[in-house]
Amino acid sequence: MNPIVRSLASVAIPLLLAGCSLAPSYQRPAVDVRADGWAAAPAESPADAMPGAESGWWRAFGSPELDALVDEALAANPDAAAAAARVAEARATYGGQRWNQLPSAEIGGTVTRSKRNLSGFGIPRSVLSTTYDVAASAAWEIDLWNRLGDTKAAARAALLAGEADEHAVRQALTADVVRAWLNVKLLRGQRDLGARTLATYQNSERMVADRYTAGVRPASEVHLARQNVAAAEASLAQTEQDLAAARRALELLLGRYPSGTVGVGATDLADLPQPAAVPAGLPSELLERRPDVAAAELRLVGATARVG
Repeated sequence: MNPIVRSLASVAIPLLLAGCSLAPSYQRPAVDVRADGWAAAPAESPADAMPGAESGWWRAFGSPELDALVDEALAANPDAAAAAARVAEARATYGGQRWNQLPSAEIGGTVTRSKRNLSGFGIPRSVLSTTYDVAASAAWEIDLWNRLGDTKAAARAALLAGEADEHAVRQALTADVVRAWLNVKLLRGQRDLGARTLATYQNSERMVADRYTAGVRPASEVHLARQNVAAAEASLAQTEQDLAAARRALELLLGRYPSGTVGVGATDLADLPQPAAVPAGLPSELLERRPDVAAAELRLVGATARVG
């Protein structure tokens, strides 16, 4: 074989092999998601622009108190912190895989000092000498069968999956805080209504008792009035328990329980602005907006890349 052809082949063949990959190309599984019974999103409102799909959807309630509670929960929750730590670890791994595809260089050096006695040559003294040695080397690993490329793709998929997991944790935590905050307001309103209802029944009982004493009302009405009071008292007690449990749930989400309490403002639910309606869209669009589903698919992408 011609030496020039042999030299070209020795370079071209590894480069061609580097463009090949043993890992199969990822193909998203086909899912039959029917749209029957689902309202399609308006043409002017794509899925990524729907209300609630953007960050800070809870701010539509216009409550600085709720904004502060969500920020506090995101900062204090250990699950959110753990998810962020996993993302940082995956980002470091991905960065390392990127460096593996670049040429590497090493530079080293040594310094040697020696002392020679020249008395044998009639010179009554010693001579010190210093020798410097510097060495440099460079290396580049040819990515045969795209092994490094597939490893990098798997690391990138792991990073994106970790980011999707973190988004899912933060999204779920935010929804839990908003739900707990609204639940406290709802139960507090029910408690106030129950207290007013109890006061009304107690007043009615006194009036019926006075009329029974005067002989103008039968005893059955007194018994009925007392039953109404007892039922109102039981309902109010249950609402008080539910309200206390709702407060504890919010305190747990904020990391304050049992050392701290949460004070929810006096604004009633009826006074909060009504958030804009979110079009349901197609089932496939709902799946694409779910970070947990995205994380699962990205892990499948990474597993496919690691096959090679």
